[in-house]
Amino acid sequence: MGPGGTYGRFSKLNAAQEFELLSGCVVIFNGNTLSGTIADATFTAATIEALTASSIVSAALTIDSVAAITMKIGGVALVTFDDAGTSHNAAADTAGQDAFATTQAGGSASTGEAGVAGGDLNIRTGDGSSGAVGENENGAAGGDLVFAPGTGGNAGLVSSGTADGGDGASVSFDTGDGGAGGDASGTGGNGGDFTLTLGASGPGDTNGRLGQFIITNLPTADPSVDGALWSENSTLKISAG
Repeated sequence: MGPGGTYGRFSKLNAAQEFELLSGCVVIFNGNTLSGTIADATFTAATIEALTASSIVSAALTIDSVAAITMKIGGVALVTFDDAGTSHNAAADTAGQDAFATTQAGGSASTGEAGVAGGDLNIRTGDGSSGAVGENENGAAGGDLVFAPGTGGNAGLVSSGTADGGDGASVSFDTGDGGAGGDASGTGGNGGDFTLTLGASGPGDTNGRLGQFIITNLPTADPSVDGALWSENSTLKISAG
């Protein structure tokens, strides 16, 4: 490790020749880079504190925890990863912190060069495994992708109360605007598409069904909100506001 860090009896190269910090180790570094010396870096039950803008560089990075892994910024917990649903609350009378996952914007173009695309953001669940070859076993389902917005808070429970409950969280998917074209004869860029492709049926002696698009709890009266969907006697309609 470079100057400004802690390196000593709390670290080792493990059997796989990977740089490993032992349980209870605290690494504090200031403006330097911590690198896996031989191959991959593994941090097991260790605390890493970066005092200024710093980086951890490794061919592959493994963070091994026996409990939840919480990411903090400025000492405030933003995101928790665990093998079960977890939550962490803000301090009393304090709103929960926002969290953002953002890819890089395209780098600025040099003279005579076209602009370059921003980075994609890919979220993918795992495939189900196939049944054992040569045996009469079923294949397993792929992992679900679930977006579960928060529930609105209840009003304070008091006798004859008149306080309102909080609204449930909304989900918004916004596609990107097209860029402006040249003033002379350029064409503006197209607005981003929103594509939803339902799953095809799997082949077999009897084919499975196609994927379904299901919307539940649609209003049965015109909500008078421009663009809102509603159902009239099972006929899908779009409100004009």
